[in-house]
Amino acid sequence: MKKIIFLAIASLLAVTATAQQLKTAQGITTITTIEKPKKPKKPKKPNKTFAPIERGFEQSVEVNIGSDADYLIVGANYTAGYRFNNYIFAGGGAGLNFWSQGGSAIIPIYANVRGYFMKTRLKPFASLSIGTDIIMYNLDNMSRSEYWADLHLATNVGASYRLTDKLDCQISLGYRFINGNCQFITVNMGVTF
Repeated sequence: MKKIIFLAIASLLAVTATAQQLKTAQGITTITTIEKPKKPKKPKKPNKTFAPIERGFEQSVEVNIGSDADYLIVGANYTAGYRFNNYIFAGGGAGLNFWSQGGSAIIPIYANVRGYFMKTRLKPFASLSIGTDIIMYNLDNMSRSEYWADLHLATNVGASYRLTDKLDCQISLGYRFINGNCQFITVNMGVTF
């Protein structure tokens, strides 16, 4: 019985010893266990909302309301053109505006240049539009209505906010000349896509 107990203890010690160390003629070799490798973490996808603008066709639609000391102007404009990089856009557009002076309507046809100052999600900008205004005056009385063309000149300063990788919303404050001597302060709101 002593032999069996001794043999069992010796076997237990031998198994424990071989798991930790092996004695060889050269010395003691340590055996280490190999762990299963961990899966590498996937890199995070970049947030496309902050991705830089790529070059290409771009268009915007905006509504505006403006006032001078005596009159009110309300309308909408559509602009389309080419975005050269994160900072420069050039294009052209047209719109339809209603002017409270004599029941008038104005159709602006213009070239537009816009400069953005930053590459961030919120981008301040300035723009200049120059072209012609087709003015239809006295539309309340069609028999006495008049039509003529005049200089269109408008400047805006505002900010554009990136909603998705293809859609920005914008708001700006502008200064617009109509009919040579009428000067309006305008508020413009719209989207660029």
